[in-house]
Amino acid sequence: MLDFNRLKKSLLDKNVIELETFNKIDDEIMNEEKHKISSKGRFKKINPEEAINLEDRRVRGKVLFKDPETHEVLMEKDNLILMRTRVWLLEQLFNKSIPSNYSADKTADRSIALFSVGSGGADVNNAAFTPYSPKFSDKDLGEKVPFVITNPDKENSDRLANDPSVFESLTESQKNKYYITKNNPDGSVYYYGKRFANATDKNPLGDSKGWVIDQDDGSVAFSLKMFIDKTECRGTMVNELGLWLGKYDKNTNNFNGLELASRITFDTESLSSLTKGIEIEYIIYI
Repeated sequence: MLDFNRLKKSLLDKNVIELETFNKIDDEIMNEEKHKISSKGRFKKINPEEAINLEDRRVRGKVLFKDPETHEVLMEKDNLILMRTRVWLLEQLFNKSIPSNYSADKTADRSIALFSVGSGGADVNNAAFTPYSPKFSDKDLGEKVPFVITNPDKENSDRLANDPSVFESLTESQKNKYYITKNNPDGSVYYYGKRFANATDKNPLGDSKGWVIDQDDGSVAFSLKMFIDKTECRGTMVNELGLWLGKYDKNTNNFNGLELASRITFDTESLSSLTKGIEIEYIIYI
C-alpha cells in the first residue's frame, strides 16, 4: 500500500510539488475512497443535504386553508406531528410502551377525532404575522379559542344577543359537534373542540377524503376536512390549529383519553366578519 506520508515528505523536500497542491490531491483521493466504501454497502457518511432529506421522511403533515365557497387555496403550511403522537404510533405497531415521559395515554382504540383553533400561535398585538415555532413537546395549543359558547344570560345582554357564536343552550345537533369544554363561574361554557366536516359518532371522519395513495411514488397520506364556519369564533383572532386523539364514549357523548396529536401555527387571521369562513384540508403523510 502506498505510504502517502513518505511520498509527501519526498516530494516536498525535492520541491517537486507545493504543499497546497499535494493536500488537494490527497483530499480528492480520500473522497474517492469514501465513495468506494459506501458503494460496497458499508456505512456511508451522510452529508447535510442527505440529512435534511432523511429528516423529511418522518411522519409529517400539511395544511391547506381554503375559501369555503370557491375552494381556492389561500395558504399552505407544514405541520408538526408531536413527539407523543409519534411515540403512540410506534407503540401501536409494536404493542409495547416506551419507558419514558413521552409515553402516550393508555386509553385503548383512540383515533384522531377533533380539532381546535387558538390565538396563542403568535403575539397578536406586536407580531401578528410572525408565528411562533411549535415544539415537539407541546401538549396543548397556546391559547385555545372557543368555536361556540353557551350562556343562559344571552338574551339579557345586548353584546351577547348579537354574537352568533353564543347560544343559550346547544341543540342536539350541536351537542354532537362541539366538545372539550370549559365551565366558567358566570355559568357560561366554552367549547374548544369540534368534529370534522359533517362527522358523527358512526362516521367520525365525515366528508373527509380519507386515504390518498400514490402507486407511482409509493407515498401514503390521509386527508381530513374541517371548517371554521361563519358563525364560529366570531370576534377572535386565530393563528394556531391542532388535532386531538381521543376515544368516543356514546354513553356520555364525550371523548376519553384526549391528547394533542399535532400543532400548526400561522399568520394571524381575524374572524370578526360574519361573511368569512375557512375550509381546512389537513393532510398527514409518510
